[in-house]
Amino acid sequence: MEEKASDHDDVEDDVLRAKEFRRGGGIDLGQFMIQDVEEEIEETEEVLEHDVDEAVGEMASFFQGDGEQSNEAGSINRDGTVDEASAPDSVTDMAVHGERRLGFGLLAGMVLVWSVLGWVVGTALPPYLGGPLLIIMGLSGLWAGEKWIPNPTMHLLGVTWVIISMKILYGFALDVHHWGWLDDSPFGADLSLGIFLLILIGFNILIAQRHDDDAIAAQATLVLLALGSATGALYDEIGVAGMILLGTWSMHGLALLRKSGNLASLGIAVSYLWIGLHAFSNDWTIATIEIVSFDDDLLLFMLMFAVTATNAVIATQFHKADNWFSVAAKALGLGKPGLWAISVGLGMIGALLSIAANRDETGYALAQLLLLMSAFGGSYLAVRGVEWKRLAPFILFPAPFLLALVILLNLEVFTIDIANLSGYSIYAILTALFTSVALLRNQQAVSDHVLWIGGIVIVILLTILIPAETNGWQLLASQAAVWIGLAWLGVQRRSPSISGVAVLMPWVWLLMFATDVESRMFSNDFIPVDLDEQHVAIWMLLLILQQLYVNLNQGQSTLNLAGRLAGLSELGARARDSGLLQLWNLSFILSIISVWGITRVGGMPAWGLIGVMAAILIFHGTLVALGQHRGQPRTMLVVWSIFAIQFGWKFGHTSMFAASMVAGCSLMLAHTDQFLEDKNITKRNQSNNIVTFQLLVMSALLVIPALRDNASLELTDADWFPQATQDAVMMGLIGLGTLFHFLRRVTKMDKLLPPTLATVTMVGMMLFTGVTLEIELLTTLALLSFVGSGAYLAVQGEWRSGMRSVARREERMKAIEAKQQTQIAHEETTDKTGVQLIDPTLIELAEKQKKRSKRAGSTGEMDLELGDIQHRPSIVLSFLVVTILTSVFFAYFSGSGLIALLLMGGMSFLFISLARMRADSLKLRLIDVLGVEIPIAVAMAGLVLVHIAARMTQGTILLVEQYDLLALTIALLALGSFALVGRNDLGVRIPNILDMVVGLLVLDRVIAVLAGGEVPVPTLTNPLEFSDASWMIPVITNEVVLIIAALLWNWVERERQNRGLQDHRGALGRIGYAVSILLLSFGPAALLALTLMVRRGWEWKQPAVLMVGFIVLPIALNELVWWIESEYGLSLFEVWMSSMVVGSLGLVAAGIATYTERGLWISASLWVAQVLFVFSGILSPSLLLFVLLILAMSTTSWVIGVLTLRRGWRIVGFLNLVVAWIVASVLIYQGMTALAALALLLATAVLLAIITYLTQSRDELLASQ
Repeated sequence: MEEKASDHDDVEDDVLRAKEFRRGGGIDLGQFMIQDVEEEIEETEEVLEHDVDEAVGEMASFFQGDGEQSNEAGSINRDGTVDEASAPDSVTDMAVHGERRLGFGLLAGMVLVWSVLGWVVGTALPPYLGGPLLIIMGLSGLWAGEKWIPNPTMHLLGVTWVIISMKILYGFALDVHHWGWLDDSPFGADLSLGIFLLILIGFNILIAQRHDDDAIAAQATLVLLALGSATGALYDEIGVAGMILLGTWSMHGLALLRKSGNLASLGIAVSYLWIGLHAFSNDWTIATIEIVSFDDDLLLFMLMFAVTATNAVIATQFHKADNWFSVAAKALGLGKPGLWAISVGLGMIGALLSIAANRDETGYALAQLLLLMSAFGGSYLAVRGVEWKRLAPFILFPAPFLLALVILLNLEVFTIDIANLSGYSIYAILTALFTSVALLRNQQAVSDHVLWIGGIVIVILLTILIPAETNGWQLLASQAAVWIGLAWLGVQRRSPSISGVAVLMPWVWLLMFATDVESRMFSNDFIPVDLDEQHVAIWMLLLILQQLYVNLNQGQSTLNLAGRLAGLSELGARARDSGLLQLWNLSFILSIISVWGITRVGGMPAWGLIGVMAAILIFHGTLVALGQHRGQPRTMLVVWSIFAIQFGWKFGHTSMFAASMVAGCSLMLAHTDQFLEDKNITKRNQSNNIVTFQLLVMSALLVIPALRDNASLELTDADWFPQATQDAVMMGLIGLGTLFHFLRRVTKMDKLLPPTLATVTMVGMMLFTGVTLEIELLTTLALLSFVGSGAYLAVQGEWRSGMRSVARREERMKAIEAKQQTQIAHEETTDKTGVQLIDPTLIELAEKQKKRSKRAGSTGEMDLELGDIQHRPSIVLSFLVVTILTSVFFAYFSGSGLIALLLMGGMSFLFISLARMRADSLKLRLIDVLGVEIPIAVAMAGLVLVHIAARMTQGTILLVEQYDLLALTIALLALGSFALVGRNDLGVRIPNILDMVVGLLVLDRVIAVLAGGEVPVPTLTNPLEFSDASWMIPVITNEVVLIIAALLWNWVERERQNRGLQDHRGALGRIGYAVSILLLSFGPAALLALTLMVRRGWEWKQPAVLMVGFIVLPIALNELVWWIESEYGLSLFEVWMSSMVVGSLGLVAAGIATYTERGLWISASLWVAQVLFVFSGILSPSLLLFVLLILAMSTTSWVIGVLTLRRGWRIVGFLNLVVAWIVASVLIYQGMTALAALALLLATAVLLAIITYLTQSRDELLASQ
């Protein structure tokens, strides 16, 4: 008894003691429960202890309970304080370390590229060239490793080059065999190749030991496993099994020798993956290696036994060691799982492949499963502190005897006839018995993490093992046992994580396996699952009840968005406090989505759809009524209603959804009505929002019976529920009930307009449905309800409107009175104290004046106080609008655009003159639109509309007839000139008029082109195509006007510079004006405008202006060259050629700017090259040229980004590399020559070599940005 007590103390760790677990002498299922200490609970936040399961590692729980506060670094308390500064979250971590991780990716990419380059050298070049080149490449990398590995800064780059060199040497060995150099070997070519590779593997291990690096050692062992797969071609599955076992032992031997958790975790994960691939293989071939499948089930089982025993011991031995996988998970914000958890978890992927390959042999599959559970269950308990002598009688001692039993039974040395069970089934039963006893005797060592992870694993295995294509109900029943049991455990242990997994994961499983076969996440060929729709409906209703049970106890549990996983700890805190991520909210959303994914004909009966949807809303409405909901219930209603409307449209039965909504809303209103008198506006308006939304949803549901095709989809048992006319009548009655529900609470609601409009909408939809379906009752009810509710709401609305007006008037009077008193007091105290008071109104007026000054001059001395008071010529505008509409109709129906433009232009001058006379008499300005007086701006826009209507007429429109374009241009210029008459602020007004004229011409041209209006278009129309005056005069006038506009704009710019005035347009305005001319010009005006724009951009030091100017320069050149080539039969150059030249100049300019340290112009130059290289690459006839251009851009931008410490350009360089290889993949698919492939790979290899060298040599400098 003393020894037993001693064992008990050794087993319990500090966490278990703190939670006061007890272990009896036998198996006690009740000890899975965590018993509460019976003491008075204070209403304070409970700070979670940092429970660390050494096997699982430091992994944040998925959920945390209500009132619990994690003590993780950076956790934000509910009062907003932070007890301990957090580690960088994922966003900050990405900003600080993301580039370093990208550097790791580049190193991996360099390994791949140089490996492929070696393959091309070995296959495309003759042996007498390829062989020496491969040797030189391999030795060069080894030399680089020798040089750089001792240097801490360049260590990683050196290791990468060693790995590259060894890959090239392995490839050289394969090429030697391919070239036939080993054909004369006395051992035979194949065996000689194997010996050669083994020698290289040994050499690889020696180098790893020399440089003391795990990555180099891992390369050797992985190659050994690959070699093991290749031996299948010579020695069949026995050779494969032997080599896999040898590779596993080698990996773990190196791990023990080097005390390396990296190699240990990699060995566990990879060994199972290799076994799974061979077990699941169906004569696969991967990289020319034939993956031989295991046909001998005993051999596979013995291999699994040996590997599992080894891996379990190694996982236990190294459970505290650091490893690559854990570090990677931590970098991704997933916590830091222990070596045991992550290596075993990754290994189970391969192990499940092996189990899935034998799922038809249930006994054999279960034997493999129990083998894994026994070994790793014992390993887990050992890691948790259980001594081996407590596990040995149930895990260690029976294992070899059970294996011997399987072997003897399988070889039929003797037989055991028990219910026709196979040897593997007997093994599974006995192993399950021993393992269960071991687990239950040491149940106190099992953490919550393991329980919920174990539940998920069990469901996955049940899905794989149970043949659900014929016995789907068995799969659902077995799952019910798991999920309901896990839910019960979660409630009893008060574990938010277990409860959350138990509630959410069943719905996730349904989305994976109960949806339509064609859209299923998992192929039905891979895991065949066929579920009966009636069983699915029952199961979903049962899950709703499970939700009710769990959420009533743990519904306030919140999804734990850990600071790193969420990206921002503040975001996680906000989500926690809002209640959005509470378990009951998440279960609601996931339930709705699952119903939507599953419901289809044959997938869900009608009663199931209606029952589940009603249960979801009523259940969650009950939680709202009980006060367990945080936030706005309307959000939940919106989500439910969207799906309800979709189901009603697709399957009918809208009255049933309406009834469900009435029930759910009633429950919610029972809660929100408590806040109708609350001072908080948000709380007070909750009932208003719910009622308004309910009325709107009723409107949508009411109209569905009238619009829906009665022959649409019908679910099974659809005849149980009202359809068509009956459905519409019931909808009407339910709608009236909703309306009455609203009217009786009108006097308590603040805002009547939204629900009133919703009421009108609902009654209108009711009337529409009644008329459409010819239902007199529904029509009558709609009319009566419209009259009654309209009268009532009108009385209420007018009364309230009057009261609000009186209140507003009194409030305004009080404000004026108070301001006058303040001014009097200010005048009395200013002389005494010298304190000046500032009127905020004047500050606001000053801001308005500053904005006005960019488009108009000053009005005089009172511009600050009165400048924003302007005359709005409403009558003139009315007449103008009528004139415009009349002219538009006349132009469209008559096709006489010239006459319409002349008439409208004349009338516009009259109305504009009247407006200006009236404004002058009032000594006020007319309201401006973009710096142009509003009647002039409206008239100019109207001219454009008339011209467009004339070109869109149904009559015949010829391209050669462009007198209406001439008339439009002259009329716009005339109106613009008239706008300048009598103005003393021409320096501001002239650019406004030029902007308006050119902008409207662009708008006219674009719309006319889209409408097929036959107008001249640069690069598509030859300006010399016709010799008719109706063509030549308008086209030449258009170009002359554009040239004058460009020169006039430049004159204004020069005058402003000469007078020392500020830039009035900025880079954007300057770019927009020049590009507008570009869109209208046939070349000369565009080139002039761009030249002047670039000149002014250089003077104003605006890189964006030069950037855009050079980007569009090839287009301007093409506008001129195109029609010259077409007219005179010349062949000058194509636009992609000029783009490539200008882009190359951009690269050169970026290099010069970098060298001369003129950082202002670097980005502009690089963007010129970036855009034009992509443009020229798309238009060029060669994909290879496109790839090489992008690679050149990638290299330049990346190098400049590193040298100038500009992270953005380093990102652009990386993206260019990705794009280049996406395009290159298309080129490879189409077929490319060996020389082209060599050029492509060499360019990429040089790029990666340069970038990796620069980034590694400047690693600390780049990381400190």
